[in-house]
Amino acid sequence: MICAGYILTCVIGWLLIPKLAARFVERVAIWFALGAFAISIEMFAFDLAGIGWNRWVLLLPWSVLGAVRLYQGRGGFAPGAWPRPTWWQLLLLVLALVPAAVWWPYERAMPLTSSAWDAWAIWLFKAKAFYLDGSVDPFLARAVEFTYHQPGYPLLMPLYGVFLYTLNGAVDDYGFKMASVCFLLASLGVFHYFARRGGQLGPPLALTAMLASVPMLNIVSFELAGYVDIVLAFYLLASAGFLHAWWREGSRIDLAAASVAATAAAWTKNEGQFFLSAIVLLGAVGLLLRSRSGKFAWLVLLGPPTALLLPWTIVRAGHGVQSAGFAIGFNFDPQLFSIAVAALVTEALRWDLFVLSFVLFVASAVGAALLRMAAGFWILPGLVAWHLFGALMAYSTGQNDLQWWLGTSADRILAQIVPLALLPAALVFSEWIRRQNASEGTGNQASPGA
Repeated sequence: MICAGYILTCVIGWLLIPKLAARFVERVAIWFALGAFAISIEMFAFDLAGIGWNRWVLLLPWSVLGAVRLYQGRGGFAPGAWPRPTWWQLLLLVLALVPAAVWWPYERAMPLTSSAWDAWAIWLFKAKAFYLDGSVDPFLARAVEFTYHQPGYPLLMPLYGVFLYTLNGAVDDYGFKMASVCFLLASLGVFHYFARRGGQLGPPLALTAMLASVPMLNIVSFELAGYVDIVLAFYLLASAGFLHAWWREGSRIDLAAASVAATAAAWTKNEGQFFLSAIVLLGAVGLLLRSRSGKFAWLVLLGPPTALLLPWTIVRAGHGVQSAGFAIGFNFDPQLFSIAVAALVTEALRWDLFVLSFVLFVASAVGAALLRMAAGFWILPGLVAWHLFGALMAYSTGQNDLQWWLGTSADRILAQIVPLALLPAALVFSEWIRRQNASEGTGNQASPGA
């Protein structure tokens, strides 16, 4: 039933956006992540309304939506509307599941402890507590007893886990940990989607293959399954990618997608809230530069985070639960900052964890400057820098012992941003190829008259 829940998650994403200008594997990636986010919102809304988390009640809204799609004759129910994958796309999808199938027996033999592994203690424990209590409130009401479990963290993954447990009829921590693998595969799909939108066929495939082979990304998805870093990596990449697409093409659909993805990032982990602030700021600047934006565009940008994060803030504050974040800029220690910078740079250059990911990131910035890429391009490297700046400022507060803190989180902080850090390289490489082809074409046309 847990595996059926993952498939249902994709179906729910499909029902929400049946028409998507993307290839089949890319669509599945976006549908899964959107479905997981939508399910967590449903769980939160039902809890606030006092409806409860009965299996059939949870499925009712999606059944109604499916009936509406059927009545409208859209979203795959109309002849020819369902995306038909090519044979190689199906083969790619099957091959992508092979690592998960190999990993599954090993993962089930891996012990879970409440003290030695904070992925279990924070995310999986919280999902189990919510499921057993049938609500979020009892856990928050006893937050003082669960300070180690970070009661102030956002709830996307714990509530999604409750949904899977409800479908299953029982807690299954091992089954829920498979979500990390699903988000890794989804990250590869959405990375290829944005890289392909921005350029030639070759670079997206090559950079997607490189992203799939980044050791630390696989570590947080397989060995550290249960952490939400790979989940956050997906939503950071999606929000930045859609914002860049909107800045370049001006589609409000892309702006809405950027806002929703950034809200999902903020609903996943506290680092996502800092990232959301940059997305909103850049979106606001873009709207101010567009004289005909209108009120609806502002609603598209500001509506999703306000509608979700404000109620969560009220609920959390009502129980006296702190947000578990850091006051950026307060208690700033320049010495700690310099130590953290050196540690992050050293970690980013480790071949055994990140291969050439961050070297390519720097090279792409140099290449973009030489190619004089459009101003909108700099949104992507700028957001990478913003995310790392937030981490450095947090490290500089002295909230925890810095050496311990860096040793337990620096590699995961970099893993959160590595998919986004590789995207500029794909776009710069594509642009260079395009200009080379255009130059050769001009030369070939001129040579007969020479």
